[in-house]
Amino acid sequence: MADGNKPTPKKKPASKKSTTKGSAMDSKKLGKYLFWAGVILAVVLALWPDPEDWAYWLLVIFGLVGGYTRVSKDSETHFIVLALGLSVFGSIIGEIPTLGEFLVDIYEGISIFMGAAVIAVVTRNIIGWFRS
Repeated sequence: MADGNKPTPKKKPASKKSTTKGSAMDSKKLGKYLFWAGVILAVVLALWPDPEDWAYWLLVIFGLVGGYTRVSKDSETHFIVLALGLSVFGSIIGEIPTLGEFLVDIYEGISIFMGAAVIAVVTRNIIGWFRS
């Protein structure tokens, strides 16, 4: 210490990461990817001349899992209002000539996806009521 050097602080031992935090982050990431996949699938279904039933079921599954994992408690109300607004706007936009039908098909797919996500959020809240 006489030479004016400061002692170096001791390094803290590396702590193990909590598995619950890691899995929560992983589920948020999964929800994010499922939301993107749902929107992309809705656009693809709008372009597809005669979509198969399984594609719509895939939208529902993406919406259920994505809504359950991605929509946080803080944004639930905003998300449900957005889904309702999308449903109403989707039916109005069909009045646009030429482009309207294509946009209605896109909004129809997104509405299926978002509707399933809303069902997941509502179900999560009902389960939470029974737990408390």
